[in-house]
Amino acid sequence: MPDQRVRDFAAIRCASARRCGVGQVLLADAERRIALSGHDEAWLTVVLSNDPARGFYERHGWRRDGPATIEIEHGSRPDVLYLWRFAKSVTCLTPVLGGRAVAPVLRSGP
Repeated sequence: MPDQRVRDFAAIRCASARRCGVGQVLLADAERRIALSGHDEAWLTVVLSNDPARGFYERHGWRRDGPATIEIEHGSRPDVLYLWRFAKSVTCLTPVLGGRAVAPVLRSGP
């Protein structure tokens, strides 16, 4: 059974690419790949103060799943990073036409 956690996905956006649909395409592709790999839920984290990212994920069907923290080493002392955890159910359906499977379609649930 595959691990239901998907980790280490990050999208880096440059200022000139904002509001051009690049993030939407990358996110949809990541969701599709997660579903195709056998996972039925994806999750990610966003820094609490990153309102633009929070809004982006919420607009694309992700739900806030609660707070999270991670401890990172910063020189000689650890720092705590406060985050929102977001989750989304993903299911990959493979439609069949005339007895032949066609390209998978991602269906996302609440």
